[in-house]
Amino acid sequence: MSSQLGIDKLQFLLPVSDIRFTPDFKATLHSATDASTGEALGERLLYVADGHEFYGRKASLNTDNFNLSISPHRDGGEAVCLIHFSAGAYSDNNLQPLDVEGCLSAARDVELDLRSLGAELSLDRAKITRLDIARNVQLSEPVACYAPVFAALSCRKRVDKKDFGGTGFLAGNKSWEIGFYDKAAEMEEKGHDPASCPVNTLRPELRLKKSAIVRQAISCDSLIELPRNWAELRTAYAHHLTRDVFKPKEEAAIDRTLDAYEMARTVVSGPRVRKWEAFRSQSAPLYVVQEMGLEMAKFFVAHHLGIDGDTEAGKKQLYRINQELIQADFALKNDLATPSGCKVKELHHEMRRAVMDF
Repeated sequence: MSSQLGIDKLQFLLPVSDIRFTPDFKATLHSATDASTGEALGERLLYVADGHEFYGRKASLNTDNFNLSISPHRDGGEAVCLIHFSAGAYSDNNLQPLDVEGCLSAARDVELDLRSLGAELSLDRAKITRLDIARNVQLSEPVACYAPVFAALSCRKRVDKKDFGGTGFLAGNKSWEIGFYDKAAEMEEKGHDPASCPVNTLRPELRLKKSAIVRQAISCDSLIELPRNWAELRTAYAHHLTRDVFKPKEEAAIDRTLDAYEMARTVVSGPRVRKWEAFRSQSAPLYVVQEMGLEMAKFFVAHHLGIDGDTEAGKKQLYRINQELIQADFALKNDLATPSGCKVKELHHEMRRAVMDF
């Protein structure tokens, strides 16, 4: 199976003044109404075709290969047009992400289709406002078996996390997302033949959801710049997954265990000279979190150990302790056995290698 890194979705933004509309442009106009009275609300000019003005809350034109929408500018300026397409456009299925030639080819096909539908434009002049970086990886077990791994992953503050049963994981905010999902299940849901997808295929995906985030990640935000910045996709993918999924401090703590003999062997083989202090410092957070659970352990430390959380020094101390407790909680979750008999951390190590080593 190809595990190339590529693009799963592209979204472009351009002002309507960069588009030449003809009478053949048959977008659906959506009106704004008062929900309580049913009366039409003030509508804005969306576009002009052959001298005729078209007003509404939004205009849309959706096809099997791309979606287009025109909306009034939120700051009162001229209306803007959003166009997006995915790796499934102009292909038999959406199994493989697009390589650079595939991106350019799909963009040209979108332009040709839009011209035939009454909207002439160049995506080279548009700004990329969403870019999804993805690849396929093959695991040793069905994706559902990795549900305990997804459940053990934690996130930073201001990052939302969702688990989709055994089929996936999603973390992110309004600017970016990282998703893992069962590719065959997703293909079947979208009407593609899942038989073309190799068994146990996981799709890791980094979704950059704003033009500023796209530019920050790959040093460009336009189609014309994308080919020479293609190598930046790999850098962005590795950076975000290391920062938000496979975090170094948690990865370093993953093999901690409450097995005293195993912990002793780890301490003895480590670099620290004072073995008892090393043993004690590693075991205490594990025992506290196992006894109380993570959130109660944090509460216990903050309210019963005499740390003044109102002072700057106290805040910093609590932050450091909470990080140790989070790492302990992560290690405990990964030390559990799965239904197949292996430990969660064994699946975690395998998934990390598959996702990150290429």
